[in-house]
Amino acid sequence: MKRTLALLLAALMLLALLAGCASEPATTPSTDPETPATDETPTEEPTEEPTEEPTEEPTEEPVETVDPSSITYPLVDTPVTFEVIANGQITSGHPEIDADLNNVISVQKVSEVTGVNIKWEMPSDTATTVSLMLVSEDYCDGLMGYTSWLGNSLDYNVEEEIILDLTDILQTYCPNYWNAINADEDVRRAAVTDNGYYAAMYKLNDQRPECYLGYYVLDDVLASAGFSASNLPVTYDDLHSILVAGKGTATNAPLYLDQSTLMAGYDITTGYVHNGDNQLFFGPTSDAMKEYLTMLAQWNSEGLIDKDFATRVSFYVDSSTMMGGEVVAYPAVFSFRDVFEGAGLSITAIPYPKLQAGDLRYQSGAVNDGIVCGDALVIFTGTENPELLAQWVDYTFSDEGAIVANLGVQGVTYDFDEAGEYIYPLNTDVAVETLTFNSMMTFKSLTWREYIGESEARANDRAVWGADWSYEKHYAQGALTAEESEETATMQTDIDTYVREFSTGIIAGTRSIDEWDSFVAEVEAMGLAECLAAKQAAHDRYMNH
Repeated sequence: MKRTLALLLAALMLLALLAGCASEPATTPSTDPETPATDETPTEEPTEEPTEEPTEEPTEEPVETVDPSSITYPLVDTPVTFEVIANGQITSGHPEIDADLNNVISVQKVSEVTGVNIKWEMPSDTATTVSLMLVSEDYCDGLMGYTSWLGNSLDYNVEEEIILDLTDILQTYCPNYWNAINADEDVRRAAVTDNGYYAAMYKLNDQRPECYLGYYVLDDVLASAGFSASNLPVTYDDLHSILVAGKGTATNAPLYLDQSTLMAGYDITTGYVHNGDNQLFFGPTSDAMKEYLTMLAQWNSEGLIDKDFATRVSFYVDSSTMMGGEVVAYPAVFSFRDVFEGAGLSITAIPYPKLQAGDLRYQSGAVNDGIVCGDALVIFTGTENPELLAQWVDYTFSDEGAIVANLGVQGVTYDFDEAGEYIYPLNTDVAVETLTFNSMMTFKSLTWREYIGESEARANDRAVWGADWSYEKHYAQGALTAEESEETATMQTDIDTYVREFSTGIIAGTRSIDEWDSFVAEVEAMGLAECLAAKQAAHDRYMNH
């Protein structure tokens, strides 16, 4: 194995919420696709008694997937134990777990059912621990967390014999997980690497994406503009009329500006996007962005945008601006409804504004953007019986195992009421973190569990924000290679910095939209073509496997 210490130590700086996606494993066709089928007689006649076998190679039979019903538990007669490093953040702030996932009731149950036990190591600085392990080449059995801690791509780690390609193991021993990732083409793409390895087992959500962030507006302002919960605003012009109506109410300005949410109706982001044709362009230099910024500059000149928009950190920490009356339209996730109502506000979620009524929206400010999550299990080379460790995870993708992973043990951590609805947690005196899997682990996440017992209003908020929104992704997908990243990282950082400065100036009125052509020319001179080519190559790899 040949690796450089510098590359391995890069894991100290890497954290990612979503592991990189890559290409489909290559398959061997039964005949050469370049050779047409024909009934013609070859020009050279074969001998009557050939002495050699036919030149056509037999096709390789695919590994058959195991029927989940054929698996019996426990998997072994004598319990087997593996050593796995897990994300130390799981137990951060929860000393009752004693930094040991085996104290979590659902984890105990999975081990009991499968006969496979895990000896967890949960360092406070997991990235550093993994880096040191890679340098020493003294590998444990597995890593459950962010694959970016490996410091290099999954392809690199497989080909350098650091981690295992799990393809055969998943097909042969893990039917629950294998069936789940192959049920949807986007999921399959995200679960396989550029070079065709199924090198990790990912946490999967059980449903399509949902939009969980959008704008809330004070009810009295909404009504004064002629709208209500049964007559919601639809277009940017509608939103403009609401902001005008709220100008006399807000002590700062009516709108707290969240760019990713507000620009979604223009089908652009601040990154690389396409219009459904998979040909990427850079959102900040597009004609759509020019129109969007022109609109915001006009709104700001009318006193409709928060005067401090350029220095705001995040809506997550600025909710006091809404509760204190500084603004009347505020972007937030649905859980903020409880915060605002607790502060005495009467609010309504409004749809993402669009240019024209009836338009379909493709972008979103914040979304559970896919079934595949960044949390994953990789298994290191040298692990004895790696299929058993993989099967520990596979159980949590079965119907029964998913309930265990999400809700724990019936009668202990959850139960059913007379209507057949889940009661969870059953014992409110016990910390939830000790009951079931933490969100940073690999399992099938039943996303509805998060909404058990929630108000109808919160569910309605998500429905409003998800209206007229397509799951078709119009943004760049796929990960840059190490070489592509190295070649473009500095250029992209400089471009992004310049774009932010210019865009902020346009909205604030310190720059003019008349400078647009020179702005675009400057971005192109900074290396936009090279950055776009790298992003397009990554996107193409993702889409073509």
